[in-house]
Amino acid sequence: MKALLIGYSFTGQADRAMGLAAATLESNGIDVRRCLVDFADPALRLRRPMRLRDVKHWTGAAQRGDTLPVTLSPDDALSQRYDFIGLFSNTWQNNPSVPIRSLLAMPAFHETLRDTPFAVYVICRRLWKVNARIVQAEAETAGGRCVGVECFRHQGGPIGSLIRNVSYLLSSGAATARFAGLRLPLPSYGLSNESLSRIAGFTTEVANQLPTDAPRDG
Repeated sequence: MKALLIGYSFTGQADRAMGLAAATLESNGIDVRRCLVDFADPALRLRRPMRLRDVKHWTGAAQRGDTLPVTLSPDDALSQRYDFIGLFSNTWQNNPSVPIRSLLAMPAFHETLRDTPFAVYVICRRLWKVNARIVQAEAETAGGRCVGVECFRHQGGPIGSLIRNVSYLLSSGAATARFAGLRLPLPSYGLSNESLSRIAGFTTEVANQLPTDAPRDG
């Protein structure tokens, strides 16, 4: 059996989750291919430190459902069919990120999704349901069959994770958020240990729903 794990990973968290899911699938004898999505125009690719106006621009674009040309690495990831697709969807405010929305609009990805079981791994700070609903609906419209949806959250509560996320994006290093010269007691940036620990179990659950007959030709 062959699986494709695909997502956008500006800060590395989706890629981290993808690696754990890949290890679980491979331990079950499934051949895994990982693919990262990014903007095709190098000038649009996000880099830290970001400016606050850029953060607002991209969250606004996500809310509008904007799509732009994207590139894949490896670039031939959609040249074959798979028995399972794992979609790793980042939440920008409460919608899918622009690169993931753009991927879902690609005719080549529609062909890859056709008649294929897929699962949605939502990478989020807190809000995830709108993201999950949009990705699932668009993937099903393209002909895919959803076998699971789950969210994996960053560390910290609603306020702490918000401040940590903003301070991280606006800095170039492992930012320490401060107020009036005092270090704020914030969580470290990234997915929580609890979320990371659930990836293997969720991946096993969706893998158990896959057909066990011979893999399709690529």
